[in-house]
Amino acid sequence: MKLAFVIVLIIAGSCMAEFSKKELKLILDSAKYCMGQLSIPLESDIAERVMYNRNVVNDEITKKYITCVMKKMALIDGEGNVSKQAIIDTFKDNYDEELLKPLMEQCATPQGATLDDRMFKFYTCCFAKKTFNI
Repeated sequence: MKLAFVIVLIIAGSCMAEFSKKELKLILDSAKYCMGQLSIPLESDIAERVMYNRNVVNDEITKKYITCVMKKMALIDGEGNVSKQAIIDTFKDNYDEELLKPLMEQCATPQGATLDDRMFKFYTCCFAKKTFNI
């Protein structure tokens, strides 16, 4: 099982030219942690699907995974709000702050019944409204 996860990480890493090494390490460390916390099998491709917004489904495990990764990366404050500045600071190595700021203004205050619902809406908003490639 660990071999399958390593292979997914290698494939994801080789495809992620848009992330700095620091960003990539943070994302993948958070993904591995959350997969363990949520008992998602290591051979699952959820990390890659979520990173690239490919075949992402609106189900409970995906929503919990997205929330977990955002918490682990410290992108959500203690009250469950998206921390716009933390996201900008985390990803500004390879993404222009001037592109990230308007995206955060559009997406960082999602509505939803639960934290998982809000984080899923934030995630889908970001991919729908981004003006740059990932």
